[in-house]
Amino acid sequence: MNPARKACLTAAGRIWAEQPSLGLLEAANEVRVAVRALRDPAVREVPGIDSIRKWLEDAIAAGELGGPQGVQTRNKSARQRRKT
Repeated sequence: MNPARKACLTAAGRIWAEQPSLGLLEAANEVRVAVRALRDPAVREVPGIDSIRKWLEDAIAAGELGGPQGVQTRNKSARQRRKT
């Protein structure tokens, strides 16, 4: 397994254990900060938030990682709802 991916999944597990209500995007941002703070020599380059989010989505779908607690819904503004 890619060392950066492994570090990200480990950090995500810790973050969701402490803050289970964080959504995927917020968690990806927190994971990126946490992995950068590790300064692990095995992780040469910390990936971007989009890559981390994709890894988290894949790990949740594969059952490798428990995701955020509760259903995450995006609320559209009244203006956006009128357009659709």
